[in-house]
Amino acid sequence: MNNPDDTYWGRYAQTYDGDADYVVGRDLRRGLRARLRRETGLGVLLEYGCGTGYYTGVAVLQAKRIVAMDLSGEMLAAAKARLAGTPHVSFLQADCRRRTFHPTSFDTVLMANILNNLSAPLPVLCEAHHVLKYGGVLIAIAYTDYHASALERIEIGKRYFERFGWPPPGGLNNYSPRQLTSLLRLAGFTNVVMEELGDTVRALYARAIKGYVTDDTPDDERSVGRF
Repeated sequence: MNNPDDTYWGRYAQTYDGDADYVVGRDLRRGLRARLRRETGLGVLLEYGCGTGYYTGVAVLQAKRIVAMDLSGEMLAAAKARLAGTPHVSFLQADCRRRTFHPTSFDTVLMANILNNLSAPLPVLCEAHHVLKYGGVLIAIAYTDYHASALERIEIGKRYFERFGWPPPGGLNNYSPRQLTSLLRLAGFTNVVMEELGDTVRALYARAIKGYVTDDTPDDERSVGRF
């Protein structure tokens, strides 16, 4: 996870995966891992907000090398324990809102459940664009309840509060497919493809490219897949 207050998520490092399963559903998280497993040729990958390494452990199967980055030292310790004995994964405690790497350094940037936690996501997406090679891929995963009824949102919020208490500084963002697509395009990404997984709690799985030209394709000409 990545948040202005690194202690917010760090204090849940030992229980985070079980807590997240409770809030959004184990089946949804497993479905996202299965979708990520279908990616191929991820090359040299930078993961913003690796957390406990839940998604890193899948990306490692298709990447030549991974830099797993998080603001929380406690989360990084949990990720290191999970991925012990994986030599092509290195870990870095750093803030994704600050420039850390040279331009065009990575083939892939993975952001899983990070955009939900950023009060100003556009600068981070622009930085992801900056560090990607031309033709490189951004994979962004975001949990969302944009579609849910008021009662369903109350229930989701209740489960969140039971495990995590009050939301982190800056709150939590819920994106619709159109909103997330627009945000990625504002950051300079092209060829945005959005998939939607889950039922009551859903997740957006976005895949976008760092291209040489601006993507002028209207939103309604992009397919939104539903699993």
